[in-house]
Amino acid sequence: MIKKFIQGDGETDANLYCLICRLAINPKVHQALGVGVSGIGGDIWYLHLDGNQAVDGFAQVRVNKDKHWHLRFLYAEALGMRSRNALVQRVLDDAKADNAALIFTNDRDTAGIWKLFNFTPGDKKRGTFIRWEKTL
Repeated sequence: MIKKFIQGDGETDANLYCLICRLAINPKVHQALGVGVSGIGGDIWYLHLDGNQAVDGFAQVRVNKDKHWHLRFLYAEALGMRSRNALVQRVLDDAKADNAALIFTNDRDTAGIWKLFNFTPGDKKRGTFIRWEKTL
């Protein structure tokens, strides 16, 4: 199951923070992502819950002024390919429903998931990271 939250919603922020905290403050997650997890009001969080209702993966999106969706974080715990793929598909579905023209993320140039979802690598490279884009 995937739960969706909008950061900054006074009604749901406490639940979001309680659910995501275990992963968001974990240094191993930061190492896997290549950066610490952060967010601001308006960010969209997708939390994948396992059968025990524990979060085993998450994605976070920031919608830019030009309506392009920036998939800032995607993480799934070990052996979480199913969770990871479900999160990406949900983000893509919601971006299309929002009439976004483009979705992009910054990830390692070796990350195979983006090709699986027909993202294309951009030209700009920052270390081992590159921008992956998909026109919707």
